[in-house]
Amino acid sequence: MLGHLDFVDAVGIVDSPSAIPAIQETAPNIFVKGPDYAGRSDGKMAEERAAVEEYGGKVVFTTGPTNSSSRLLNEHMPFYGADVAAFLAKFKRSLDIVTVLQWLERARTAQAVTLGERILDEYVFVKPEGKSAKENIVVFRRLSKAL
Repeated sequence: MLGHLDFVDAVGIVDSPSAIPAIQETAPNIFVKGPDYAGRSDGKMAEERAAVEEYGGKVVFTTGPTNSSSRLLNEHMPFYGADVAAFLAKFKRSLDIVTVLQWLERARTAQAVTLGERILDEYVFVKPEGKSAKENIVVFRRLSKAL
């Protein structure tokens, strides 16, 4: 999807659990992370920061709300017989297209490298059937699956 925006020069996929290979390949001047990473200085964030700084770049953090696909699904989809098409239609109606187009127009003049993590969510919708007689386990019946 990003590759089809006329102001995006190139899109690549890094098959790695971290952004370090992409950082090494692109040597970004500015590496942007979401606000949920601000204040974190251990683990993967420390490694990514060190890689960016090794190439003379700096790490900055966005501000504002973040969204989680899992949270959106949990908030807007019924638990039983979830209708993925109905959820997507409701979500599309909630988008403010004018704001999205204004943001895209502002982004047209920016020169940036955007690195993101590839996340593939799989949602399996189930209905609880009851507790197993022999084990302390709840049994579920699979209703549908969505990617």
